[in-house]
Amino acid sequence: KVALTGDDAANYKIVDSKGTEVTNAKGLGKITPKEIVLKADPQERWINEGLPTGYTGTPMGKNLSHNEVPEIVPSDTPLPGTIDYSSPNARLRVGYYAVEGTYHALNGADGDTVSWNYRFIQDPANKTALYIGPYIPDYEYYKAMTQVSKMTPDEYAYENASLDRTNQYSRKPTAQVDPVPPAINVVKDGVDIRQNDINVLDDTVYTIVDEVFG
Repeated sequence: KVALTGDDAANYKIVDSKGTEVTNAKGLGKITPKEIVLKADPQERWINEGLPTGYTGTPMGKNLSHNEVPEIVPSDTPLPGTIDYSSPNARLRVGYYAVEGTYHALNGADGDTVSWNYRFIQDPANKTALYIGPYIPDYEYYKAMTQVSKMTPDEYAYENASLDRTNQYSRKPTAQVDPVPPAINVVKDGVDIRQNDINVLDDTVYTIVDEVFG
């Protein structure tokens, strides 16, 4: 049995699916649930920041009274219970991840009046509501990995680079290799072929000597 009660009952009528007024309040029928769209708030994070610690969203719908949406959570409204948002498939890998909203009936009730009268659906944008971007180092890490935090390559850098095995700065190393001219082997049979009076007949040798000494 269906009946309208209250001070404003005279302003309303009970109609069927075709809009025709139902005069007999007794009979079989069904309730067409109102759709409430759960829209997650988009978030953008970087891998080094970790996954979000929480998610939020907003329920929306058509032909809903002012105290139905978005005031769903308070228990004194027509829609008792809670709505939370989560991203169970989110990973610390670059890409887009879905954030879904879920309605929980008050005290875990099953088949309560809210479930009978309302249908909760996901907003299409929820499929890509969470974006995980590539690793972006913070300032301290970036500074440590760049020349900004390193020694400026001036005369002091080269002076400090002379540190030898005895840990002595600004001193001549205790052991080093000093090249002695000629730096390449240009002696043939005890004769220095760089001398102008050497007659080089072999074309290959001449080419090499010409490239080295001009």
